Amino acid sequence: MVKTESYLGKDDDKIIKFLSTDDFMNSSNSPGDSVIASILDYQRQTNNFDQIRGSMLLNENRDIVGFLGTIAMPATYRTQKYHCVQTSSAFVNKEYPGNFKKILNHFVETNKGAPTFTIFPVPKIFSTFERMGFVEVNPERFKSNNYIIQDYVSFLKELLKNKILFRFLSLPIGFVANLLYCNKTKQSKLKSQLLVDFSNDYSKIEIDYKSRTSDLFVIDWNKELLENKFSNKVNKNKSNIKENEIIHICCFDNANNIIGSIVLKKVRNYKRFIISDIQTIASNRSDIVKSLINAALGELKHYNFNSIMYLGIEEIYSEIISAKFKCFKKSIDKRAYFLPDGVIPIEKISLVFSDDDLNY
Repeated sequence: MVKTESYLGKDDDKIIKFLSTDDFMNSSNSPGDSVIASILDYQRQTNNFDQIRGSMLLNENRDIVGFLGTIAMPATYRTQKYHCVQTSSAFVNKEYPGNFKKILNHFVETNKGAPTFTIFPVPKIFSTFERMGFVEVNPERFKSNNYIIQDYVSFLKELLKNKILFRFLSLPIGFVANLLYCNKTKQSKLKSQLLVDFSNDYSKIEIDYKSRTSDLFVIDWNKELLENKFSNKVNKNKSNIKENEIIHICCFDNANNIIGSIVLKKVRNYKRFIISDIQTIASNRSDIVKSLINAALGELKHYNFNSIMYLGIEEIYSEIISAKFKCFKKSIDKRAYFLPDGVIPIEKISLVFSDDDLNY
C-alpha cells in the first residue's frame, strides 16, 4: 500500500539518497557537484517562492519510493506577476510500478492556481502528461542538440565512446575536420571577460528583456535570478571544473556597462559546456553574441574541452550562433508541456530550456 504526501524540504538528505539510487542522479550534498543538491539549495534560498516543494510516494514503512520535485519561478505575462511551477526529478522505485500517475495527480492538485509545466519527461511518460491535459509548448525549440565544436577528434571520441570500431574509423575524419571546420577564437570589436560572481549591474539587459518579451509569458530575468540560480556553482579553481559548476562571461560596451551575459555549465563526464543562460541588449546583438562565444571558446581551450552545446535557447540567439560559427546538429525528441489554465494562451508561452538544473 502506498500513499502520496507533500515534500516541504524538511529532510533533504532522504531525497538526495533516494534520487541517487539506481544511478538516477549523482549523489552529493554540495550544490557545486550535484544537480539534486543544487536544486534543493535554490529552494532554500528562495523558500521556493512559497510553492509546494514536491510530491512523495511513501510505502507502508514510510520509505520514499517515488518523488516528483517542484521548482517555482517568478514569471510575467502582460505586466501580471506569477509564480509558475515545473516538475523536476521524477523517479519511481522499479518495485512500485504504475504509481507515477498517482504522484502526478498529487502534484497538479497541490499546485492549483499556479501556471504548471513539465520539462523533458522521459518518452514513456509523455502520454501520462497528455492524458492529464498537458499540452506541448514551443515544440520546434527542443528538436535538436547543437554543438559549437573546437576539437572534432576529442568530440567524436566522446560521441562514439560506446562504439569502438566507429570511434577508430572516425579519427581521420576528426583530424580533417579540425583543419577545415573547427571554430577558432577571432578578434572581436567588443570586450568579453570571465567574471567570478553575479554582483554586477545587468540593468541594461534586463530593461531590454522586459521590453522584448512584454507580450509573452516568460520567466523573469534579473540579477537576483542569476544569483539564486548560479552563485553557488561558480568555478573558482581555474585548474579544474567539477560536475554542475559554471563559468560566467560578460560583454562590455565602451563605457564598461554589461551588455551581454552567458553562463556555461560543465556537462557530466564530457569535455564540453552547455549554455545555461544567454541574454544581450538588442543593439548590436549579433556582435555581442559573437564576442561572448569567442570568449567561451577561449575558456574551452583553457579547460581542454572540445565543444559548447546549446538546446532550446531563444531563436534570436541560436540563429546568430549558427550564422557566426560552424555548428553540428543532432536531432532529438525533447518535449515541454503546459497545463492550460484558461488565462495564458499556449501561443504566448516562451519557454527556454538551458540545462538540466533550473529551467526557464
